[in-house]
Amino acid sequence: MDAAAAAPLPEAPQRKHQAEAVDPLFAAAFQQAVAGNIAAGRAGHLRLHPEIFWLPVSENCNLRCIGCDDVITGFRKEYLAPADVRRLLSASAGQASFSEIDLTSGEPLLHPQLSEVIDICHELHPKAVVSVVSNGTIPVRGKYRDAYARLDSIGLSIDGATAEVFEAVRVGASFERFVQTVKDVVALRDQTGRPAEIQLCFTACAMNLHQLPEVVRLGKSWGVNSVYAQPMEMNIAPIRDAIGHLHLDHMDPAERTRWVDEAVALGRELGLEVAASDGLYPRPKEEEKSTEPQAGPSLAFEEKVAKLGVGVRRRSPDGELTLPHVRQCQYPWTQAPGIRKMGAAWHTTLCCYMSEAANTELAARYDLHDMDKQSMLDLYNGAGYWQFREDLAAGLTHEACGDCAAALTHGPSLLQHLAWRIDALCVEHGLSFPGGDALREQLMQPQATVHQARKLVNHLHQAWWQPHPQPRPVWLQELMAAARELGPPKETAPAASGSPSA
Repeated sequence: MDAAAAAPLPEAPQRKHQAEAVDPLFAAAFQQAVAGNIAAGRAGHLRLHPEIFWLPVSENCNLRCIGCDDVITGFRKEYLAPADVRRLLSASAGQASFSEIDLTSGEPLLHPQLSEVIDICHELHPKAVVSVVSNGTIPVRGKYRDAYARLDSIGLSIDGATAEVFEAVRVGASFERFVQTVKDVVALRDQTGRPAEIQLCFTACAMNLHQLPEVVRLGKSWGVNSVYAQPMEMNIAPIRDAIGHLHLDHMDPAERTRWVDEAVALGRELGLEVAASDGLYPRPKEEEKSTEPQAGPSLAFEEKVAKLGVGVRRRSPDGELTLPHVRQCQYPWTQAPGIRKMGAAWHTTLCCYMSEAANTELAARYDLHDMDKQSMLDLYNGAGYWQFREDLAAGLTHEACGDCAAALTHGPSLLQHLAWRIDALCVEHGLSFPGGDALREQLMQPQATVHQARKLVNHLHQAWWQPHPQPRPVWLQELMAAARELGPPKETAPAASGSPSA
């Protein structure tokens, strides 16, 4: 039965929005930590290593889904050559290891040499999970079956639980064929062990959100590993003009929250992992628009982008500038840029949620296109990228970022910034971290708590600065002051003996 026809859902409990849950311990120090990390990066004391290497391999697709920027800008039958894949991955092989290599763009399974590309990824980064997100229209047979069987992880895009809704969103697709593909990929996994991770990917709008719980039921019945749901981003003017009325913000907030909560609860009940992006939930009223004046070359930017044939993202429904949660977005701190080749020219995609036109303009502004002379990690830690991070935090990229809902998913990781400050201070001052490595590693984990942060701040105070007269950094003073206001940590790290080693 269609979920829209079901009985009214019980009232969902009030959900505390991510932006409201910032602990006072870090609220005062976050800006200083970010500024300190940017300065450290520019000085060479901090080098970021994203976990995922995003390597878009296909500029082509066989569908024309609503909400897709590429439908407007146009697909191209261009694919990243295996030789270019080898060069890009080889350049980074000696610098860092990656947990995942993501080949997603367009429809990756249309790449005529995808099996060879996957083999190169496994050869150069054998510990990395090689993944794609596919539209599920490519049959699991012949050379395509060979490619499916080489993948470690695959996401299959499902934007409806019925043929009527699915085919209205994913224009050109057949729901019946999609279902068969999912079942065939699951059977392949059961036979060969690959792809080990099969996920259903749901992009939500006002037309289909009510079917998310039923998608969870279908996923369980088909045998997939998980379901991931995120809001549909409407990045450019032609899309907003055509389907802006389907944006989630036009839904009743209570109804919107209930459908998401029901899907998550159903996943727990069925034993199926369901990850719901924070952007699926309504924003609190205090975040609906920014009241802070901001500077930025928005008019010049819009003129440049207009020459590329598409519009830019509006700041918010009423035309206001970037919201606070966007300025705190951590995407460029944790997610690698997409490195793609169009013809003979390299293009850098700073963010997968931006339109192609916005990415093109920003990459030119920060001089991020020269991939013939540097690796992705060199680009990621270069002067242009640090300037991009600084401008994002200052609100100077609002013409491209606008009121992006995805920034909620990539919200401020305050503990992560503290861990980076420790890394940078160790490098800058030649310090060791006696007895603190385990605490630092805890901060790098998703389940890190503010209690652990208090414990670490206390340890830093005792191990580095308390026994020695040198001035404390401003950011550490802020953390200590906030920690005193909240009271001492429940557990106190033992005092370190000796002085910091050089």
